[in-house]
Amino acid sequence: MIEIALRFILEEINVYLKMQGKEAVMSSYVDHAGSITSDTNGKLCITLLTIEQETSVRNMVETKRIANEYAQLKPAIRLNLSVLFGASADNYDEALKVLSYTIAFFQSKNVFTAQNSPTLDAGFDKLVLEMESTNLQDWNNIWGMLGGKHIPAVVYKVKMLTIQEGLKTGTTPPILAINQNPA
Repeated sequence: MIEIALRFILEEINVYLKMQGKEAVMSSYVDHAGSITSDTNGKLCITLLTIEQETSVRNMVETKRIANEYAQLKPAIRLNLSVLFGASADNYDEALKVLSYTIAFFQSKNVFTAQNSPTLDAGFDKLVLEMESTNLQDWNNIWGMLGGKHIPAVVYKVKMLTIQEGLKTGTTPPILAINQNPA
């Protein structure tokens, strides 16, 4: 589901960026040797930074009706993804333009639902993107972790990605009648 969510975001932002003559790719930005990957130069690079479990929503056992019984499912896991949008370009002005286009896109459309985005996977109710405030120490940690040099970038949190495998943990037959006469 993580790859599906990020691929969807990539496709959505590419529609917008291509109107500006720009492009986005999903990449780790640098290879294992620490060199900038060749497919990111001149493009917006989308990189997953962290995955956090959403703790504000209780994970309760879910019950779904399947045929003539009710199945109990393990609680869904709800995740928030921190995603780096970095503008890599030989020309710094162009990198700033790409970053500005990215922020403008998510300012105009930061909630994706089936109604406003028909290509959204049916496994998602919605995807919400919020810009993260990132201080200098956080940036230092991010670029150190990635093994790269600073480029114009912004971090967005992709909120409430739900993962539910759908394996049954038990079943309950339906109640077909209620006996109101005590024995």
